Amino acid sequence: MKTVNALAVDLGAGSGRGILGRFDGKKITLSEIHRFPNPQVNVNGSVYWDILRLYGGAAECIAKAWHTEEGRVSSVAIDGWAQDFGLLDRQGNLTGNVHTYRDPRWEGTEHIITDAIPPLEFYGITGAPPIGFMTAFQLLGAKAREGALYGAAETLLFVPDLINYFLTGRKVCNATLAGISGLYDIYRREWSARVINAAGFKDMFPPICGTCEAIGPLTPFAAESAGAGRIPVTAVAAHDTMSAFAFAKGKDGGAFLISSGTWSVCGYRPDKPTAGEREFSHNYINEVGFGHEILLLKNITGLFILQELFREWGDAEPDYESLNEAAAESGYAGIIDVDAQEFSSSGGMERKITEHTMRTGQKPPATKAEYYLCVLASLARKYRETMEDMESMRGRPFDGITVVGGGARNALLTGLTSEICQRRVETGAAEASSAGSVLSQFISLGEVRAEEVYDIEIVQAG
Repeated sequence: MKTVNALAVDLGAGSGRGILGRFDGKKITLSEIHRFPNPQVNVNGSVYWDILRLYGGAAECIAKAWHTEEGRVSSVAIDGWAQDFGLLDRQGNLTGNVHTYRDPRWEGTEHIITDAIPPLEFYGITGAPPIGFMTAFQLLGAKAREGALYGAAETLLFVPDLINYFLTGRKVCNATLAGISGLYDIYRREWSARVINAAGFKDMFPPICGTCEAIGPLTPFAAESAGAGRIPVTAVAAHDTMSAFAFAKGKDGGAFLISSGTWSVCGYRPDKPTAGEREFSHNYINEVGFGHEILLLKNITGLFILQELFREWGDAEPDYESLNEAAAESGYAGIIDVDAQEFSSSGGMERKITEHTMRTGQKPPATKAEYYLCVLASLARKYRETMEDMESMRGRPFDGITVVGGGARNALLTGLTSEICQRRVETGAAEASSAGSVLSQFISLGEVRAEEVYDIEIVQAG
């Protein structure tokens, strides 16, 4: 039976990796073929991504995929985080380094938009409340504080789109990235002239592409550099969370969706954008997903708290099986508010949990297993709180819960989620972003029809 291969290059805030998806007509096998670091670079108070290192890592993923024993690669796609961007001049050269969303250059400029467009009206256009680090405000910071670079710029490309440009020479912006930028009209499905004019931005926004669209083949130079053929590059849901949710089971049938990773992203698919006063007051975000669908979502501090605990304890590779067993036996009942401000920053996480439980009149955890259980139970409690609020808003209960991402592998977390939310929990792929990417590529290649994806088994090699 013919096997078709597609490569998902998944860019993360700490590292990037190449995941090769092999489809034999019945199941897709995912294999990690390369991983590369993605450190932030701090220079004179500014925080940057090393975009050329990211491109080099993506090119190495392509080279390794092309030269595996599994056969040639029929498609490659890039997904990653949202908001951050590069600016190109009229000759297609970067005008400067790519700042990260943690860079403070936007501070003090955001009022330029919010003075002209009240926050609730901004929400009604973009589907997202005005948040300082979003693209619209970062671009204001670039205009105010990097005038020469902004003045030379003619094109804005988000980070995954910028890598696509380096690979193909084509300048397009992915809808799932544009849709969360604060520059996109979710109702008109186009760049928002209202926001762009209020900010005083010049015309630098390229055509928007959807999902399962061909961007173009590798340029001869990119192909030669990777020692590969001129592989087609495909547009997928380039915002990694949207790739993770692209084929989540139950999404079309009314499931409550949870992408569980460093952040937990929770929500559902409404029939249309929902950007009223109540949604605004709860900081819900209307995100553009696969096929221009809209997902109403809430960002929650996620497994970051556990990751910080493990870092403090020196547990580079935690023994989850033993932790789950010890936590279940401990019976600890303390709860924290995972969205409390102190849990959003790194450092001193055990102390913060101790102080939080004592301040709220609870007995603090005494062992690693109790801290671990406290965090997982608190996450499940926050899921229930968010789910019940969304149920009240939509006027009917969710049929069940679907969990994708790294947290889907944690049996204690999914069990607590089912118990506390009183809903059946179904788990999806741990490598959900990559799974969504390769499925989108196989649809684009004509190997799979969209209505068939839920019948395809996805397995992780090894």
